Amino acid sequence: MTIDYSGVDVFPYQIGNGEKIGTPLGLSIEIITQAAKDIGVNVVFSRFPSKRVLLCLTKAEIDRAGIYSFKKTFESGLCPMKNCGIELVKSESQKQKKSYTSINTNLTR
Repeated sequence: MTIDYSGVDVFPYQIGNGEKIGTPLGLSIEIITQAAKDIGVNVVFSRFPSKRVLLCLTKAEIDRAGIYSFKKTFESGLCPMKNCGIELVKSESQKQKKSYTSINTNLTR
């Protein structure tokens, strides 16, 4: 799963400026990383200017944009909520647990 987020430092949630991912990552990025690990999803983070992140999201070039506040325009379909080339795949052992173990994407960057 690809997640792009703003290149602006928002301590303590995301640390660093520009395209370089900070060290430490920041609370939000660490929480997302741990949650993805818990469900077996590999996450690749990238940082770009906010307008570029949102443009990539609307074009379905990335899976998610974070960390942003909710905006009413997101609800109206600005952001792709379904049918954007993402298919979660369950392993046979996980089907009964209803958790996902991998992700297939048809997205290109």
